[in-house]
Amino acid sequence: GPSTPPPAAAAAGEPAGGAAPAPAAGQPAEQAEEYAAEDEPGRLHLVVDRQAPLMDLCKQLSITGYTENDGCTGVPALKLLPGISIHFRNEDGHDEGGPLREAVPLILKQLFSVKHGLFELTDDHCIQPRWSGPRLVGDSAAQYELCGTMIGLALLYRAYSPTRFSTMFLRKLMRQQAVESDEPGMEEKMKMIRDPQTDLEMLCITFCVSDPPANVTHDLVPQGRHQDLTAENAELYCQVYREWMFDKRWATAMDHIFTGLHRVIPVNIFSRFIHMVRLDELDTMLAGHGIDVEDWRKHTECQSPLHEKHRLVKWFWEVVSEMNVQEQEDLWTYVSGSKGVPPGGFSALTNAVGESQSFTLAKSSTTAEHLPVAHTCGFQLELPPYNSKAELAERLKRAIGYREGFGFA
Repeated sequence: GPSTPPPAAAAAGEPAGGAAPAPAAGQPAEQAEEYAAEDEPGRLHLVVDRQAPLMDLCKQLSITGYTENDGCTGVPALKLLPGISIHFRNEDGHDEGGPLREAVPLILKQLFSVKHGLFELTDDHCIQPRWSGPRLVGDSAAQYELCGTMIGLALLYRAYSPTRFSTMFLRKLMRQQAVESDEPGMEEKMKMIRDPQTDLEMLCITFCVSDPPANVTHDLVPQGRHQDLTAENAELYCQVYREWMFDKRWATAMDHIFTGLHRVIPVNIFSRFIHMVRLDELDTMLAGHGIDVEDWRKHTECQSPLHEKHRLVKWFWEVVSEMNVQEQEDLWTYVSGSKGVPPGGFSALTNAVGESQSFTLAKSSTTAEHLPVAHTCGFQLELPPYNSKAELAERLKRAIGYREGFGFA
């Protein structure tokens, strides 16, 4: 029930005490209406299909182009005051925070996929809009709007992005003027072009930008692809290139992203918010902190009969300390439904209604043959009575492999 957070399914088909989820009937929009009828009035219910979440969510959220009311002026704000619940299609689970923290990164991961065409990875593995995206994806406007809505939910509910945003993308979200150092390599390129010692004709640069994998070229000036960079037009090139990089290349995408974002966070509130935070703070709010094991241990509670010196607890922290960074992140995703840790670290964990909540280790009533079970809504991990550190490590790593999915155990 609502007072008892449901655990993440420890292992589908494994002896973890979980029951197989019953198939759900109907389409996501119809299921959402069924959930809404069973819950408090006004609460927003979304049904997410893990395999194909984007189109269904566009319909459920009335994203532009997916609603019958597109003739109306403006985009309706989401009514989030009564709350929001996420339900995964064909999965059991009552959302008290865990499913929401898993759903937002799942949706963003699909949107951010380089193969999808709307976003690209920078050299330092950060995500940013792809300027050719609107030409590659037919309903790019709707999907960028959905992205903005998910960014708003990520900020509001601490459901972290699976990938960090590029500095330039963060700068655009904060509506700040970009500088050359925000774009890797741009500062050096501009210096080289302005250097009188540079033989510009040898650079073979024309007044255009290209996205070779997409076979798309954009002229910075009329017929720019046929105009070579020379000493005489170098300053003009720097001017139009800066305008393109700073203002024009993502203009369409950012308009739609802000449309979606402001459905969740109104313009006036977001405007005040971005004047209160630094760029690096927004980065952490969107992508979370990395895993600091000592901070994690320091802010952990043990539920009786477990205690700090109990062998299960000691083995658990030894195993976590011996994990690599990826394994630690995967474990935290299994426990919380989210990849990131909030600003302020593990001491700043909160539940779905914003109340302080600690990570808790508890002893399971099952046998050592079972896997650990995570209650993502309450940041709780139940450990069966394992007989050795090696057994705990093996079972824990197996459980991590089932970190996607919800059910009642």
